[in-house]
Amino acid sequence: MQDAQVAQRAAEAGIVLLRNENGLLPLAKSARSIVVIGGHADVGVLSGGGSSQVRSVGGVPIEIPLKSGAAASFARVTYHSSSPLQAIRALAPNVRVAFVDGTDAAAAAAAARAADFAIVFATQWQTEAQDAPSLSLPDHQDAVTDAVAAANRRTIVVLETGGPVLMPWAMRVPAIVEAWYPGQRGGGAIARVLFGEVDASGRLPISFPRNIEQLPRPRPVTSPTRATNNEASANAGAGNAGLLPSYPVTYQEGANVGYRWYATRKGSPLFPFGFGLSYSSTRIANARFSGGTKASVTFAVTNPTVRTAVAVPQLYAALPGGGAPRLVGWSRQTLKASETRTVTITADSRALARWESTGWHVKGGTYALNLATDAQTTVAAGTVRLADQRLASARAAFDTP
Repeated sequence: MQDAQVAQRAAEAGIVLLRNENGLLPLAKSARSIVVIGGHADVGVLSGGGSSQVRSVGGVPIEIPLKSGAAASFARVTYHSSSPLQAIRALAPNVRVAFVDGTDAAAAAAAARAADFAIVFATQWQTEAQDAPSLSLPDHQDAVTDAVAAANRRTIVVLETGGPVLMPWAMRVPAIVEAWYPGQRGGGAIARVLFGEVDASGRLPISFPRNIEQLPRPRPVTSPTRATNNEASANAGAGNAGLLPSYPVTYQEGANVGYRWYATRKGSPLFPFGFGLSYSSTRIANARFSGGTKASVTFAVTNPTVRTAVAVPQLYAALPGGGAPRLVGWSRQTLKASETRTVTITADSRALARWESTGWHVKGGTYALNLATDAQTTVAAGTVRLADQRLASARAAFDTP
């Protein structure tokens, strides 16, 4: 039981509130009717495939064999037996809660039109053994979401995905929640966040693009070249007859991956790295930046509301000579109602270092620092000077008694 409680708390802390127009969430338990649509939410939550996957206690409610792909011989699309529908009913026993499977857009829209609130569960299964075919939701889920949003202006979308997905309907849906693959207590965790039993406090570990064109390589390379001699030897060693095609890929982004790619392109993703809304607002003030041997920022963070709030301030730095800012430190703070706390974030020197022939080097000079709530929202900025430093190698640190 204690393990299950840990799993639920971890899921609750990781769920990210992406959109909440006009404070639609948290849901009121005084609502008359809710319809839950799609995602097999009547029986469970989606589990990602691969070496991290575990079997549900008591078995699995759904297990779907793959029809194609590199993982088809051994992987299954599996759900944990933790039903969001049942958890919602348990938290709101006086609310009429119906379920529609979401396979028919017209039926889903009709059910949404008759309810006070519509909650669409949208899923994308992924595994480490094969690439996702695209960033779009499969099985016409975008069309179902659009139909439901058109039928009910109080529509909430709960995403169960392993990473970013495209959301062509995002601005037509007032509330969006990213629940990832929330595990064996995921149904209860999702319900508790939706009803505000716990604050929505997760933050994105990756940016969500507005469209595919924002990515470094929006389309796969489709023109193969002849394999090199080394590739031919590798192919032969793998038992492949003849030369297989070779697809050259140029990494024009260099080290500027993820949120740093958007910074170099002056682009704005749909939801940036580090982003996440909360049911409580927090304020950051009086930021003071310090340098020397360590870069740091000290500031006051305040929760002016009447409920517990979670703040996740982040520190980004641009190295001497320019380049995209990089995350160098962050802090997760849980504040009681009306609480103010002084917080210091110290930059990780390894995040400021660059590799040279003799080891990691923090170059002496001026560093631009941003105190932010996500990779694109700065609340305070400053510059500091850091002393030139050579960092001990990982092996040296490991070998030191």
